[in-house]
Parts: sequence; structure tokens; C-alpha cells
Amino acid sequence: MKPLSLVRFVALVRRARVLVVALKPGLGDGGYTTIATAHRLGVPVVVTDVLGTSDHFTDGLEARLVPPGEPGPLAEAIAGLCADPADGAHLAAAGRLREAQRCSVAEERLLEAVRAACDGLADLSQRGGTAPTG
Repeated sequence: MKPLSLVRFVALVRRARVLVVALKPGLGDGGYTTIATAHRLGVPVVVTDVLGTSDHFTDGLEARLVPPGEPGPLAEAIAGLCADPADGAHLAAAGRLREAQRCSVAEERLLEAVRAACDGLADLSQRGGTAPTG
């Protein structure tokens, strides 16, 4: 399979009724970027409960977590969300809120880092130094 362009990926996620992120246990990122994209677009998520997913998402709040390697619970979670649009809407809304809060904190930290860097440059120029180049 060829990789999807970001534009195509977002278009597909936006149209999905449920986004399924089926993962194998391992040391990867746990599909976090894919799940965050679905949350930002307001799409409910079913994700395999592997290392890291339960650290970021609460089963039944922001996503449905299912055990790895067990197709039965995965199918049940998908069917349940398709049969109950209100439940899917609840998961989507909670996921969107969680992602908005996470982005807000990240934005604040980025601004703090930029301010600290600018303050450091100002201190350097006041002492007669020069800013590093490169």
C-alpha cells in the first residue's frame, strides 16, 4: 500500500462513523497521532489497549479500548458505536475536548519557551554579547 497524503487521510477520517486503530503490542507511539486527528475532527475511536493507550485515553470516556489480538471485542465495540450514535457522539465530544485541552497546554508551553529564548537573547545583547548563529 502507498502512504496516504495528509489531505486524503484527513478527508477519510472526517467521513468515518468510527475510526478503528488496531495495534500490535510493541514500543510504537500507540497510534497517538491518528487518534488525536480523529479527536480533533470529532470522530469516535476504537483502539487496541496496548502500551500507552490507556495512559492517554480512558475506556468509555474518550475512546473504546479493546484487548489486542481479540477480534470479538473489537467487532463488538465497532458494532456498538454504529448501533448507538449517541454513544459515539459522547466519545467524540470527550475526545475533542481532551485534545483541545492538550493543545492549549502545548501552546502555552511553546509560548513560554519562545519567551524564555527571547529573554535570553535580550539579556545577551544587554551584556554586549552576540546571539549564536546557525
